Amino acid sequence: MSLNVDCETRVSLKSSPDYLPRIRKIVACMAEGVGMDQQETDEAKLVLTEACVNAIRHGSPQGACDNVVITFRASKSTIVADVTDCGGQADLPDDAVEEGFGMRLMRKLADKVQFIKHKTGLTVRLTKQAKKANRIISQPTQISRN
Repeated sequence: MSLNVDCETRVSLKSSPDYLPRIRKIVACMAEGVGMDQQETDEAKLVLTEACVNAIRHGSPQGACDNVVITFRASKSTIVADVTDCGGQADLPDDAVEEGFGMRLMRKLADKVQFIKHKTGLTVRLTKQAKKANRIISQPTQISRN
């Protein structure tokens, strides 16, 4: 993946839903930084929350003793977030990660969703782009002074 990274943040949290509000605050901050409007920000928060909930529920075999690691990368108008769990899913068949309402929601609201299996678990990579940030802003009109 070729991404000109302006900002990278890595967060490791205990596998507990108690920490989800912190993730939403980080996402909101990054979304504002890349020029997302309120709807795009809300979508980004929802997508990241869903990915984290899945990592907590399905990818934390030792419960709150495990961690979920979220790596955020922001560039001009894009946020890429990797949500990595501690295991419990590494031996899943390829189509198993595609099922469920949460996965459909992530696919609908994110611009790109990737699943990366590794020895100890699964990483969900989510990409969300600010649509309006890419619009060309027209040049101001010259006002003549008489």
